[in-house]
Amino acid sequence: MRKRREWRCRALEASVAFATWPAGKPGREEIEAETIKSLNKVRQWFRAPEAQIVVQAIQRRAVAAFRNQFNSDKP
Repeated sequence: MRKRREWRCRALEASVAFATWPAGKPGREEIEAETIKSLNKVRQWFRAPEAQIVVQAIQRRAVAAFRNQFNSDKP
């Protein structure tokens, strides 16, 4: 259970970081590799139907963080 939670949190952090990473800033490849690795580990630690739900939730949060990044710039 601890490993499942750990990989889920790691995947969420990496996905949000990847989605909000500024274009052209160095280090994007490392963030992308961590995102792919952690999402694959989530799929490994969770069973098939639950893994898909967890991955979709992580993706929704990353997209929301990306959108909020641009909405917060508006006055």
